[in-house]
Amino acid sequence: MRRPDRRAPRPIPRLARSIVAGALGTLLLVGAFTSPALAEVRQPAAGAGAGAGAGAPSLTTERLAASTVVQVAGTIVVYSGQDALPGVTETTMLPDEIRLVTDAGESVAITGDEAEGLATGTEVTGTLSIPAAVLDSLADHSPELLDSRTQRTSSNSVDGDSALGQQILAAANTLAEPLELSDLTATAPTVAAAAPVMAHTFDVVVVTLPSDPTASVLDDPGIDTLVQALSTFWQSQSGGQISGISRPNAIQRIVSAAACDPQTFWTEAATKFGATPISYWNSREGRHLVVLAPQSCGGGSGLGSVGSSPFGSPIHQGGVGWSSYNSTVGLQTVAHEFGHNLGLQHSNTLTCRNPLVTSEISLSGSLIDPCVVNPYRDYYDLMGAGLSVNGQSNAQLTALNVTHKYRLDLLNPSELIPVGFSAASAGTQSRTISMASAASGPRGLAITDPRTEAKYFVEYRSGTGIDSGATYTFGFSSLYAPGVRVLALQRDNSSIVLAKPSSDPTTTDIPTDRPFYLTAGETLTLLPGLSVRVTSIAGGSATIAVDYTPEPLSVRSSAPYIEGLAEVGQELSAALERGRWAPFDVSLAYSWLRDGTAIPGANSSLYTPTASDLNARLSVTVTGTRTGYASVSRTSEPTGAVSSELLELSPAPVSLTGILRVGEVLTAEHAAWAPAPVDLTYAWFSNSEQIPGATGQSYTLTTADIDTWILVKVTGVKPGYRSIWRGNSAGPILPIPLLQITPATPSITGTTTEGAVLTANRGQWLPTSVNLTQHWLRNGTEVAGATSTTYTLTAADVGRRISVAVTGSLVGYATETTTSRQTSVISAKAVTPTPTPTPTPTPTPTTTPTPKPTPTPTPTPPVGWKPSVDRISGSDRYSTSVAISKAGFTRTAPVVYIATGTNYPDALGAAPAATKEGGPLLLTMSSALPPVVKVEIQRLKPKKIVVVGGASAVSADVLVELKKLSSTVIRIAGADRFETARKVVSQAFGDGASGAFVATGLNYPDALSASAAAGAKGIPVVLVNGSASTADAATQALLARLGVTSISIIGGDRAVSPGIAQALARTGNVTRISGSDRFETSQQVNRAAFTKVQRAYFATGFQFPDALAGAALAGSKGAPLYVVQPGCVPAGIHADLTGFAPSRLTLIGGASALNEKVAALKRC
Repeated sequence: MRRPDRRAPRPIPRLARSIVAGALGTLLLVGAFTSPALAEVRQPAAGAGAGAGAGAPSLTTERLAASTVVQVAGTIVVYSGQDALPGVTETTMLPDEIRLVTDAGESVAITGDEAEGLATGTEVTGTLSIPAAVLDSLADHSPELLDSRTQRTSSNSVDGDSALGQQILAAANTLAEPLELSDLTATAPTVAAAAPVMAHTFDVVVVTLPSDPTASVLDDPGIDTLVQALSTFWQSQSGGQISGISRPNAIQRIVSAAACDPQTFWTEAATKFGATPISYWNSREGRHLVVLAPQSCGGGSGLGSVGSSPFGSPIHQGGVGWSSYNSTVGLQTVAHEFGHNLGLQHSNTLTCRNPLVTSEISLSGSLIDPCVVNPYRDYYDLMGAGLSVNGQSNAQLTALNVTHKYRLDLLNPSELIPVGFSAASAGTQSRTISMASAASGPRGLAITDPRTEAKYFVEYRSGTGIDSGATYTFGFSSLYAPGVRVLALQRDNSSIVLAKPSSDPTTTDIPTDRPFYLTAGETLTLLPGLSVRVTSIAGGSATIAVDYTPEPLSVRSSAPYIEGLAEVGQELSAALERGRWAPFDVSLAYSWLRDGTAIPGANSSLYTPTASDLNARLSVTVTGTRTGYASVSRTSEPTGAVSSELLELSPAPVSLTGILRVGEVLTAEHAAWAPAPVDLTYAWFSNSEQIPGATGQSYTLTTADIDTWILVKVTGVKPGYRSIWRGNSAGPILPIPLLQITPATPSITGTTTEGAVLTANRGQWLPTSVNLTQHWLRNGTEVAGATSTTYTLTAADVGRRISVAVTGSLVGYATETTTSRQTSVISAKAVTPTPTPTPTPTPTPTTTPTPKPTPTPTPTPPVGWKPSVDRISGSDRYSTSVAISKAGFTRTAPVVYIATGTNYPDALGAAPAATKEGGPLLLTMSSALPPVVKVEIQRLKPKKIVVVGGASAVSADVLVELKKLSSTVIRIAGADRFETARKVVSQAFGDGASGAFVATGLNYPDALSASAAAGAKGIPVVLVNGSASTADAATQALLARLGVTSISIIGGDRAVSPGIAQALARTGNVTRISGSDRFETSQQVNRAAFTKVQRAYFATGFQFPDALAGAALAGSKGAPLYVVQPGCVPAGIHADLTGFAPSRLTLIGGASALNEKVAALKRC
C-alpha cells in the first residue's frame, strides 16, 4: 500500500499551541557586560509577561519561536520492562515507554493522550510540542542553526526530516524529555496472513562493559540450553503454533559502553546480523534480537518491544529484547521479553475494598477508589516479575496465564469454557476445569456479565506439572499458594489477578494481606449479582460454580468542580476528579447552570460566561450513563458572582543593578506602578529554576549561582485589576576569585634501603589551616595506596628513586601541589650470614606452673533489653508515605518533596535533601496525584513543594495539581538520574557540606541505606554511574563546589568502581563502606555513622518505596534506618542493635513487607 505524503505543512493544533505559548510566552532581554568580573552592571529594563497563568520564565532566546512544534511522520514502537532482582521485589530499572521512529531514522520518546493505546507498527503523522528545556539547549549550542529560516514550514513549525528538525529531536533525546504527540493521524499495522505453525529464530548478542569486558554472562552451550528451554516451553504453551525456537546465526560477543542502555545498543547489535531494530519488531516471521547484558546492568531487569498483534491474528511477531542476565531469574527474564514481542503485557494484581467492583477500574491507567493495581505482582506467571526467594527461583517456567492464552487465541472453546447468562434471569452454572499446567482438556472459564459485557477468567493453579517447584508453592508469603484464581484483562491487555475481599465488610482501607487464590468453599464477588464459588478441588481439577442475579448497577461518581476565573469572557472548565467516575467507558453529559437554572445550549465541558451571566453564580451538572447501569447526576459547587473584565495595570520597567559575582547583591529597581497603590512581589530565578526563599527586592548571589543567569520577576496585584509581571535577567555569575595557598617544598628522611621506612616532612604551609594530603611516587609514578606520611620501601622499589607529592587544599583557595626531590637509588636489603648456633644449656626443672592467661570476657547485651516496637504503614506505598509524614510532622512543614512511587532512579537523593530543608518526602503516581497525598499536603500547608524528576517520572498533570496546593512549586530534573541527583543536592545543600556519601544510581539498596544517615549528619547522597571507569567531571565539580573534604563510598568495587574512588580521592579523603550484601552494607553504613542509637527504623531491603520515604523521617529524627529481610533481622544488624540497645524500633511498611517475625526481632 502506498503511504501518503506525510511531510506537508499542517496547521498547529490549538491545544498544543496554547500550552507551549503559555509556558514560554515571555520576552526577555539578555544583556552583555564588557568586564563582567568586576564591572558594576546597570541592566536596561526589559521583559514583559502576562500575569495570569505565566509560569517560571525561560531564558530561551527569540531566534526559535517559543511555540515551536515539529511535524513528524514515522512508526510507533511500544516497549515494556521486566524489572527484577534477587528477592521478593519489583524494582523499576527500566520504565515502559512509547517511542516514535521517524522516517529520517530518529527515535524519540513520546507522551500525551493521543499516544496512549498506540500499538507497535502503527504509522503516524502528527506534531510534537517542544519543551522549553530542549529549546534552551539548542539556543546555547547551535545559534547559527536556529537562525536559519529556510527549514521552516511556517513561523513556528519545523519539518522533522530537516537538519533543524533532526537536531531538535536529538536534543530531546539527550535531555530525556518525552515529547507530546498531537494532531495525530494513525494507520493501524496490517498483519499479513501467516501459517498456523511457524518456527521462531533468535539472533543472540552477549555484551559486556569496557570496565569488565570478561564479565560472566553465559557461554555458548549455556545460551543453547536457554534457547532450547524457551523452545520447549513456548511450543507447549502455544499448542504447537510456535513449532520451536532456534539460533541460526553465530552468537555475537561485543564490548560496548552502551551495554546498559538498550535503546542505544539495539542498533549496534542489529548491525551484526545485517539488520536494524525495525526489521525485527516489524517482522511477521518470528525473528527476534536477544541481547544478554551483564548482571551489573541491573541483574534480572529487562526491556522488550511489544508486538502489535490484535486479538485473533497469528502470534508470529518478531521484536527486540534486552536482559541483564542473572543466573537465578535469567530464564524468566528472557522468556518475559519474548512474551512482550508476541504482544503480551504484564501480569499484575488487583486489591479492592469489599465489595469487589472490578468494573470500577479505569483501564486507561487511573484507578477508582477502592481498588489498587500492583504492577508485576502476579508471581504465578512469567509476565509478572522474575522472582526468587532466598536465592531460589522457579524450577522451570510456569504455565502461561489463561488471560494471555486468550489474548493470543491459544485455547479453543473446549479448553476455555464460555459461561454466560441472560441479563434478566438468575442462574448458576457449574463447571470443572483441569489445572493450568495440564497439556490438554478444559483449563479455564471465560465468564461474561450480561449487564456490562465485562469478561472474567478462571484458572486452577495446582503447583504440579510444569508448575512443579514454582515459587508460589514455597510458602514465602500467605498471598501466594496453589488454588483457583480469578483474572481479567485491562484495556491495555495487561492481566490482573483479583485478591480475596476483606474479611471485614465495613473496612474503609484497602487490605494488604488478601491472598490471590481461592480454596474449596470460598467465594469471590465480581460485581453485585455475579460471583465465583469454588465447590471442590481434587485430583488435579477444580469445580467452580458461577452464580448470577440480575441486580441493578449504578454509575459511581464524585462531584465535579469548576476551574477558571468567573469573569465575563474567561473560559471555565468542568473538571472531574481523576479516576472517580466508573466504569471507565461511562458516557458523560454536561449542563451549565446560571443561579441554578440550566443555560440553553451550554452542554459542553467548557463554558465562557457572557454579559448575561454578570453577577450570577455558575455551576455545572455532570450526568453519567452506561448500558446496564443506573445513571447518576452530580452538580458542582457554584462559583462566586461573575464579574466583568478586569482592568489593566500600568507596570514600570525593571532594571537590575549590582556586580555579577558570588557574594554581591543584585537589586531590582523600578519606578512606581499605576494606579497606586499596587502590591508588588518579587521572585528570583537561576537558569529558570525559582530560588527558594528569594522573595525580596534584592538577592545576594551564592556559589550555587556560578555560571548561571539570574532573573527577577516582579508581579503586581491590585483588586479589580489583572495581575501582570515585569522582569529582567543578567549573567553569567562569576565565582569569588580564589586566594593563593603558600606551599612548602617537602623533603624525605630515612635510609634508602629495602625494608627501611621513609618519612615525608611536609614543611610549613600557609595558611596553617590548609588540608594536606600526600602520595608517594616511584620514578615519578604514584604508588597505589601509598598516601601516608611514612612509606616502607619494598622489593619493587629496588633500583628506583622515591619522591613524595604533597597537596594542599582549602575552601576558597586554589589547590597547590609540590613534590620533593627524588631519593638516591634504592638498594636491596643486605643478606646477613646465619651464625653457628650456640648450644643451649639444659634448664633446671621447676615445679612452679606457668599461669594461664585470663580469657577476655564476651560482651553481653544489656540485661532485660526489650525495645518497644511500632509500625508505620498504609494500604499502599502512597498512603504509607503519608503515614510516615504524619509521624514526622504533626502540624505543618515548610517544604514537601514529591517523588514518583513507581520508579526509584530520580528519587534516590531526595530523602537527605528533604531532611535538610525540614520537610517530608511524599510519593505520587506518575500520571495522577493520589487523593491521600493531596489531603496530606493540604494538612502540611507547605510554602514550597519540590518535585524530583522530569515529566516521565512526575507528569505535568501532577504538577498542575500541586500548584493548587502551594504558591511555590519547583521541578528538579536532569538529563538522567545522575544529573537529577546532582541538581537535588545543589538545591538543598547550596551553602556547602563538609562530607558526602557517594553511591551507585544503578540500584537502590546502597543509596537508601545511606540516605537516613546522610540526613542525620546533614550531608548529601551523590549518585554516580558505579560501573564507570572513573568519576565524571560534573560530580567532581559538585563536590568541590560544596567544599566536601570527606567522602564515604557506599558499596563494594562492583557497586562503585575503584577508578571512581581513585578519582574522588583528588577531591577529599575517601573511605569505602561495604558489606557482602545489601543488608551487611546497611549495617556497616549505620555503624560508621552512629555511635549511639536511641531509636532505629526498619524497612524491607527488597522494595524501594518504604525505605525512600522512611529515610527522610529517620534522618529528621537523627536515627538510623536499616534495610532488613521481610521475615527476619540479619545477624549483623541484630548484633549491633543489641549493643546499641535502642529503646524504640519502628517498622516501615505493612505485614507483607516486614512480617511479625521482624517485629519480634527474629534473627536470620
